[in-house]
Amino acid sequence: MQVHRKLIFVAGALLAVAAALALLGPALAPAKKGKSKLRSPGKLVVATQGYTLDKVDDRTRMTVSCPGGKEPFGGGFLTSPAPGDDGQGVYPNSYERLGQQRGYHITAALINPNQTQVVPRNLTLQVVCGKKIGKISDPHVIAQLDAGDGPKTLVAKCPKKQSLIGGGYQRSNGVTDAGVMTTESHRTSARTWQVVANDPGGFAGEAVSIGYCVRSKKPVVKELSRSVTVPSRATATATTPPCPGGKLIFSGFSAPPGGSIRFLGEGFNPNGSTSATGYNSGAPATLTAYSYCLRV
Repeated sequence: MQVHRKLIFVAGALLAVAAALALLGPALAPAKKGKSKLRSPGKLVVATQGYTLDKVDDRTRMTVSCPGGKEPFGGGFLTSPAPGDDGQGVYPNSYERLGQQRGYHITAALINPNQTQVVPRNLTLQVVCGKKIGKISDPHVIAQLDAGDGPKTLVAKCPKKQSLIGGGYQRSNGVTDAGVMTTESHRTSARTWQVVANDPGGFAGEAVSIGYCVRSKKPVVKELSRSVTVPSRATATATTPPCPGGKLIFSGFSAPPGGSIRFLGEGFNPNGSTSATGYNSGAPATLTAYSYCLRV
């Protein structure tokens, strides 16, 4: 009888333990690997670094760093004095985020298409900085251009399940009248960044389109744009509407692919807009500036 009661007690205890494990099962089961979530960058700030360019066609590498370990996003520059209608100004051969170095890189040349007296340009290099929002990938597309070649279109595409936060370009080697010159650099869909380049002659070179992508099935930036008609043999600036809520994160531009408008830089304004400037050596044509406003 005692043995029988002990068996009944043990069986009852085992059932109780089984029931408890069943209740705790979901909590004890290995956690499922969650999808990476896009985080807010917090308050975005613009860090700057000053340079002076005073030698025509002398390509100068320039960088600016984010403060306090912040993450870099887009960049640009403003010049003083601004380009005049003689076309003298600063042509950027690259617009490139530096992820590991936490900054932004532009290599630029002071160009002088009408051979007027050289006016040194004070350049304010800019980078947008904030907290890390997630892993950023940077697909590249490269094209070789011979002297007199182009225009060529390069489209960098984000991997599957990723969306653009912005883009840029690098490796063009343009000076006043020769080398590879970029005439477009902007978003064309939620996952694609397009660069157009041509080489009017003089010497060969390369062009590279770069996309900057984060994990998201939905678009993560809103595009704002504004265009301006640039008269013949004159300079004009296109300025976008401001991004709402201080969320300006990247910029872009587009001009005729044949190169009649020479891009003279794009920079961030205090009100959250961007301004792109170009000199037009041909018939009146359109220059467009783009701002990319982060949605998160």
